[in-house]
Amino acid sequence: MKKSKLFSIFTAIAILAVSSTALSVSADSPLSTRGSDYRLYGEVTPTVITATIPTEMKFTIDPNAEGEVFSCTDGDLNNATPAPIKVTVLSIKSMPECPVKVVDKDAVENWDSLNAQDTQSMIALGIQFESEEEPFWAPAEMEYLPDGFCDLIVQANATENYTMVGKCGRAWDTVPPLEYRYRIKVSLA
Repeated sequence: MKKSKLFSIFTAIAILAVSSTALSVSADSPLSTRGSDYRLYGEVTPTVITATIPTEMKFTIDPNAEGEVFSCTDGDLNNATPAPIKVTVLSIKSMPECPVKVVDKDAVENWDSLNAQDTQSMIALGIQFESEEEPFWAPAEMEYLPDGFCDLIVQANATENYTMVGKCGRAWDTVPPLEYRYRIKVSLA
């Protein structure tokens, strides 16, 4: 029993000696004055953009109207994303079979004075956002508009009302249905 007790005491002294050596090495280390480096790892889940935009908008041209000849239904751009989004109009262009092509809005000084041939061959189209004072007018038949041409920020969980705007002549004869494509890109702001 005496051997066992003596062995226990020596074992305890040996463990204490090793522990104090480890502590004394740690205490004398240059890292003790600067701290130690540790790593922090994280994963980020990307923001999911949830926005609804009308896939079709209908317009009418009434050459007999007293005011504006061109009118279009309104659309709502709804941002259900928990962050602001940037809406970019990439292009407004006629479909290949459409005989009335998009021209610059300043291509004609007085749209009401166009003859039948010109009326049935050109139109100016743009997009009017409710929060903007002036519409964004598309240049003539461009596949992609210049960067920053039409950028709109829609705040998180907000809705922006918009409509298409147009300028055209009043001398309309029978024409096939007019069809145009507008491209919009939505990204995080």
